[in-house]
Amino acid sequence: MPSEKPDKSDDHKSVLAALRSHNDRLGALASIASRIGIYQDTRRLAREAMQAIADLLPIKAAILLLIDSSSGSLVFHEAYNLPSEQIERYQRLQTWDDCLEGEVVRRKEPVLIDDVSSDTRAIHYPPGSMSLGLIPLMTRDHVIGVLSVTTAVPRRLDQSDMEFLLTLGSQLAVYLENASLLEELKRSNEQLLEQNRDLEELLSIISHDLRSPLATIGGYASLLMKKGGALEPEERDQFAETIFRKTKETSRRFDDLLTVFRTAMGQDQEEPEEVDVRALVEEALEEAGIHEKIGRITIDIPDKLPRLLGNPTHLVHLFTNLFSNSIKFMGPQEAPRITVGYEKVTTEDGTGHRFSISDNGMGIPADYIDNIFRPFTRAPTEKEIPGSGVGLASVQRIIRRHKGTVHVESVEGEGTTITFTLPWKEVK
Repeated sequence: MPSEKPDKSDDHKSVLAALRSHNDRLGALASIASRIGIYQDTRRLAREAMQAIADLLPIKAAILLLIDSSSGSLVFHEAYNLPSEQIERYQRLQTWDDCLEGEVVRRKEPVLIDDVSSDTRAIHYPPGSMSLGLIPLMTRDHVIGVLSVTTAVPRRLDQSDMEFLLTLGSQLAVYLENASLLEELKRSNEQLLEQNRDLEELLSIISHDLRSPLATIGGYASLLMKKGGALEPEERDQFAETIFRKTKETSRRFDDLLTVFRTAMGQDQEEPEEVDVRALVEEALEEAGIHEKIGRITIDIPDKLPRLLGNPTHLVHLFTNLFSNSIKFMGPQEAPRITVGYEKVTTEDGTGHRFSISDNGMGIPADYIDNIFRPFTRAPTEKEIPGSGVGLASVQRIIRRHKGTVHVESVEGEGTTITFTLPWKEVK
């Protein structure tokens, strides 16, 4: 009995199906490219890319991570359909070796896990997940991040899905790198514009604020030279004391201007290092002169303050200036109090650390709060209190330079709270 010949029509159907699937994939890639290519913002680009993937593949959740090429640290993340507690696991990572993403970065190869419950390093999957695919985002043989997607039970990612994600990852890496470069260029331009504004402001301040004491010094010196012999000893002493006092004032103004200039130009930056915030708070209190007020002012400090990766000099400077202002404008009340507050917060760019300094002092007039951070500008109620108005201006510049935010709340006669948030990484 002759053997049956294979049905070539079945082979033809399978080839057509594969071709149709291939064409569908190419069309999907082109669609995603046109959809996300219009964005130049990294976060918006990441969100649209993961939403596009979710529209095409039956995925349950996804997360996109970008890393710093020099240090290998996590610098950006965006998630799709992941609860916050799952995302926070990445923020607590001490090393990439603790997760599968680290393997992808090291090997520069994708990883496919058929069942996420079988691998303890698959840390971000939500309940009900089935398989996990991790794709390196590469440009010029260099890994800039990792894209991870999970599917819902019982759907598994297959090799065709992984090839599609790999091709998409190559496109996405180029778009993300271009967006990062554009954002960096934008930040540089904004920084240059801000520095130009700072320089113009400093020139105006020098012209206005230093002219007056110098004119006073010159006037009294001229009187001493012309009428020195005819002046009474008390008058000569008074003239000399005025010249000495104005000279010290001018010297202090120059120091303040130099501080503002260095902060504005970014010349006082240091390499980030581990910072024990509680120790620096106590150091700042000492520098602010709190030891002279012990027994009169009550200081409340939280039991737990974080350890951060940042600039200790800047952080001491922030707290010192804030404490100095609270002490200086405390007023004559019987129970003066300064309270330090802290909480970890979630910002648009990740985790932030929010600190606050509250006092029950003189407060700030409502019509002056908007000007509190202007250098050398002081509220009318502060005229009898020594100072130059540089401290809070310096605080704002440092916070902005570190991409943080600062906010003031005050009621005249009741007290002031200044709150600032820094995006520094926490050290366990």
